[in-house]
Amino acid sequence: MKHGIEELKLINRDLTKTNAEFFARVQELESLLENKSPSKEFAPELQHETDKLFQFDCCEIVCDGKDEEEWLQHRSSGVGASEVADAIGHGWGSSVRLWGVKLGLIEPFAGNEKTEWGLLLEPLIAQRLLEDEDFKKEYGSGWILYKNTAMYRSKVYSHQFCTPDFFLVKGDKIINVQIKATGWLDFSEKLPKHVWLQVQDEMFVTGLDETIVAAFSGKDLKLYWHHVKYQHDIMQIICKDVEAFWQKVQTKEQPEPDASQDCTEALNELYPPDEEETEIALPSHLSEVHDELTKIAEQEKEIKDRKTALKNKVLSELKTNQRGTLPQGGGFTYKPNKNGKRTLRRF
Repeated sequence: MKHGIEELKLINRDLTKTNAEFFARVQELESLLENKSPSKEFAPELQHETDKLFQFDCCEIVCDGKDEEEWLQHRSSGVGASEVADAIGHGWGSSVRLWGVKLGLIEPFAGNEKTEWGLLLEPLIAQRLLEDEDFKKEYGSGWILYKNTAMYRSKVYSHQFCTPDFFLVKGDKIINVQIKATGWLDFSEKLPKHVWLQVQDEMFVTGLDETIVAAFSGKDLKLYWHHVKYQHDIMQIICKDVEAFWQKVQTKEQPEPDASQDCTEALNELYPPDEEETEIALPSHLSEVHDELTKIAEQEKEIKDRKTALKNKVLSELKTNQRGTLPQGGGFTYKPNKNGKRTLRRF
């Protein structure tokens, strides 16, 4: 945690140039961390409530989220909104890993320093949303921000549940709010696909028809927010795909592997090698896979050889020169790096 505090101090110095208020609030967070007493309700001046439980007709409250162990236990009984993208093959993680986690065969992600920072910054980012001038122009003032910890389960599909971050309330109007703090995801133009799927599922479970995603980018130190409407027709398809995944969990039938590195790692965790060398008879359809892999290996060698031949052709023309230009524009460079090794590059 100390490393994170030092990083935050550097960020603070930059923020003071443009936003003294934000600097003061982050200093308060830093103080809490240094006292080793982080709290989900830091920055007491934030105008949000925490004890109200909202009831929705199309779902039920599974737990209030106060007991983390209870929350985790319920989480293993279905697919959460943040897991939907992985379940249907559009997430950063693979459906194979999620399947293994749900069956208790793979240890779930326990969080790290980055996720801890994200949780601590959530109330601050949410409050900054309400203070954003563009938000106030579009939505006006008078909104009350409610922090949510409750887990909601769909009455239509009992294996689908969610724990929204916040609810924005004004009169009878309730808007779902999802908060993100990121140093690498780009929220400047549109939502990443997995976040869009997450909030669509949150709206499906709760029955709400609007979500605001507020994301603080550590890359450019800006707040981005997006308004998302519920897409009923698309969610009907997604719900069927999630149901198909959950059926595989119940029947213990492994999902089809995909091309991700996460899938490879998950398979290695699911099936560690036997202590002694063993052998099995493989199904006949893998003969086609064997032939295709052999063909791909041959093609890879041909491509590699062709690439080397083409590069050598360029080098023979460059001779001792470090740069060569083509008549129609572009060309090649062949310069040494700091270790003295020369690398051919196109421009």
